[in-house]
Order: sequence, then C-alpha cells, then structure tokens
Amino acid sequence: MVSTESFIAALVCTVVSGFGLVMTGVGTQSTLQFLVDGDLRGRVLSLYGVIFVGGPALGALALGGLAETIGLRWPIGGAALLALTVWLVIWPKRRSISAAMMPSP
Repeated sequence: MVSTESFIAALVCTVVSGFGLVMTGVGTQSTLQFLVDGDLRGRVLSLYGVIFVGGPALGALALGGLAETIGLRWPIGGAALLALTVWLVIWPKRRSISAAMMPSP
C-alpha cells in the first residue's frame, strides 16, 4: 500500500520534511556550539554526532523489524504518535529550558 498516489503531494512532503530536518540540525549544532565551553565543545559535538547518526539507525532497525511482521503503516503511525507525545511533554517546559540555556549575569 502507498500513502499517496500523487507524486506532487509526495514531493512537497519530502521537501518540507528535508527542510525541517536540515534546519533542526543546523539550529541544534549552533546552539550546542554557543552554549558549551570551548574545552568541551569537541567532545559534546562528537557525542551529538553519534546520537544523531546512531539514533535514527536504531529507530529504523526497530521500525523495519516491526514492519516485517505487521506492515509499515502501524509502526510509522506509532512512531508519529510517540514523537507527538514527546513534543506535548516538552512544549510546556520550553520557557524553563530556554531560561536554563541563558548565561547567568
């Protein structure tokens, strides 16, 4: 089964997703470089790189294993629901997270 029969709709969704992924990655790396002391910056960015590359690979392995047994739609839907749940938990805390990142005077 396919999610859409429209090539244009699939193309638009792919472009929007790719743009969001690139902007999130750039923003996260810029924030890390700004917030971390110079002597730890390389270590923190290395750890971020490992998580950024390894996390999706582990997720793809889990989703692939589930898709092999129950199909692709349910694992993708579950991953989307998990992402939405994490976002809903973190969204109310955004002000305290932002305040914690600001340097103290």
